[in-house]
Amino acid sequence: MLSQAKENGILSFSILGGEPTKYKDIDNLLKIIDSLKVVTTITTNGQEIKKSTIDIICQSDYITPVISLESIDDFKNFELMGTRAKRGIELIKLFHERKKKVRLNTVYSNQSEEDIMELLKFAIKNEIDRFSIADYSEVTGFTKITKIYNISDLRKLEEKVRRYLLDNKIDNFNFSVEGCFYFTAFPELIEEGKNLSEFENMYFGCRAKHTKMEILSNGDVLPCIAFLGEKHTSNAFHQTLTEIWKNDSNYTEVREFKTENKDCLKCSMLRICEGGCYPKLQRTLNPNFTKDKTCQL
Repeated sequence: MLSQAKENGILSFSILGGEPTKYKDIDNLLKIIDSLKVVTTITTNGQEIKKSTIDIICQSDYITPVISLESIDDFKNFELMGTRAKRGIELIKLFHERKKKVRLNTVYSNQSEEDIMELLKFAIKNEIDRFSIADYSEVTGFTKITKIYNISDLRKLEEKVRRYLLDNKIDNFNFSVEGCFYFTAFPELIEEGKNLSEFENMYFGCRAKHTKMEILSNGDVLPCIAFLGEKHTSNAFHQTLTEIWKNDSNYTEVREFKTENKDCLKCSMLRICEGGCYPKLQRTLNPNFTKDKTCQL
């Protein structure tokens, strides 16, 4: 399957969980990925990662570890993600000592700004390769996390972080904010949206349509994890990735969906979002006429 992906020009692999380091054959999987020479990230909370797995990651020129932390405070992190922060912090420091680039990922859900700023300072001190803050979006109905912020709050947080970096003359730090429809936190884009290139439309828009394939542990393929719980029509262990990409019904539906919501039809960002998250809209009473409540425009 991985070889197929490389042959078809896939740019990167992302190994996620649950907790992927608990997979019994993770070491062999990473060795194969390294031999394919495809840029790869593996995201872990660092609680049970084996020394052999750490060694393989450190020796690879293609695999980058991403550590999940919500707070550097042990109890706060346990409250938010069910694990202690200590092991993740130790793992980051270990990678740093072994001169291995390591990234830090945080989901913005219920932390204070002080929690985020402490993470930022920790990331700078430990020369984190990239610090990402992601918007939490409950789209599957399976994960219940208390969220007290919307994407406009996330924009305010990003602006505070960038002010801190600017004020402290830290100009070589890689910081990013991620989230579906995050662009709607920038209403000034409405006018600019009329002049966006085709690439920008794809970049800001739904990756499930153009650039993404989620493959579950049993081989089921989804355009995005938001489709979890919906009908599965494709399996990577029984079909080629090309067949799935071209013929899977979920891909076809999300690519062909056209909103009829009057507010959305008047918006210059229509080409990017088409009314919002397709699987989330499909769970509403009138999907074609419903506007995604996530949208801040």
